[in-house]
Amino acid sequence: MALETAVRTEFLRLLERDAEFRGEVRRLLLTAELIELPERFAAFAGRVDEFIVGQQAINARVDARLQAITNDLGVLKGHAAGRAARDHVETILDRLGLTYVAILDRGDLVGLLRRFPDIFDLTPADGAIGGHAAAVRQAYSDFHALGLRICSEVGLDQPREPR
Repeated sequence: MALETAVRTEFLRLLERDAEFRGEVRRLLLTAELIELPERFAAFAGRVDEFIVGQQAINARVDARLQAITNDLGVLKGHAAGRAARDHVETILDRLGLTYVAILDRGDLVGLLRRFPDIFDLTPADGAIGGHAAAVRQAYSDFHALGLRICSEVGLDQPREPR
């Protein structure tokens, strides 16, 4: 038993200190596949590292494209919501108990004044006789005053004087 222990101790010492002896023991104990395994694993790990770098580049491109698609989708949703609001403005305002009021700019006001310049030029042939004619003249005066005020506010030349 003591001899066995001495041989074992010497064997282990040689394995530890003698690289050539250690290589011989490996060749005897391990198959060729197992001996090649560390080199093959190192090559595989290198390919995995290259794959990871390539995949990270692909992921960055996909993330950028996905963000662009997300942004485009947000714009489309905004357009759809805007269109829905415009298409259903009366219903929306009614449900909220609100009234639609259009804010007219200078161009709108000028257009209105130019579109209806002769609205009050009614004659008896138009059926404006007696009390109707007086009401038309009063309405003309009221609208003329409103027209003067609008022209003054937006900086237009004064319209013609009432008859």
